[in-house]
Amino acid sequence: MSPAPSAARVPFHSAQLAPVRRLVEQALAAGIFPGAVVHVRREHRIEWQQAFGWAAVTPRRRAMRPDAVFDLASLTKPIATATAVLQLWEQKALDLDRPVADYLPVFGAAGKQAVTVRHLLTHTSGLPAWIRLYLHAHTPQEALRHICALPPQSPPGARVEYSDLGFIVLGELVRAPAAGGLAAALCGHGSRQRV
Repeated sequence: MSPAPSAARVPFHSAQLAPVRRLVEQALAAGIFPGAVVHVRREHRIEWQQAFGWAAVTPRRRAMRPDAVFDLASLTKPIATATAVLQLWEQKALDLDRPVADYLPVFGAAGKQAVTVRHLLTHTSGLPAWIRLYLHAHTPQEALRHICALPPQSPPGARVEYSDLGFIVLGELVRAPAAGGLAAALCGHGSRQRV
């Protein structure tokens, strides 16, 4: 037995969302996931939000709430960080084809002057996929300094290598123009400045 879906917070044309509601309910019935929250925004305004199913099933069931917070782990990179970068690009606060060092001068060290924001987004920056960053840094600032001091392993654009390090740098680019950080940039609460 599933809990009843919560009511939409802001009126929206329910006929437009019927297919979304059906897909989520089918996935719940098939056991693909125990619960979900669908959140539709347009221009910083919540158009529709609805919780489905369960937030927890053990040790006891707890109904999903519209304000549930999900741990997306590695999905944060492509979903949250890339979305925030593209929102800044859309607002003309960030140019994908400008060197990262134009926004974050320390990044231009060790032969990375030509690496662009687009290179970081597409994993073609030449940065390594991963390093034992925890051995070199104990704070986010130390981690960023260490990454910025690394030489590239290949010229920008020469090869694709999935890089956690590049997305750490992108997170800093988002943090800089959006005073409240990544979450504020995504939710439209940060004070943006043109860069």
